[in-house]
Amino acid sequence: MQTVPIVMCTFNRPERLALTIRQIEAQKDIQPVLYIWNNNLAISSEIDSIVAGAKFPVNVRHSTENIGGFARFYKAKD
Repeated sequence: MQTVPIVMCTFNRPERLALTIRQIEAQKDIQPVLYIWNNNLAISSEIDSIVAGAKFPVNVRHSTENIGGFARFYKAKD
């Protein structure tokens, strides 16, 4: 099974994250690893709660500075 890293940013609409996780879980023949950069500290606890139920590894970075979509490039560089 192939490991597939997925990098994404969050800022608004954390409820969409739960749907995204379910869609990733529905993929066949891959082992996903999700890296999230959260640009909105106000939703940090909600993000943490949502990813706690994921059936694959999830790494979340809650940033004190909103760097927009560029955050995914920082995460990808790691």
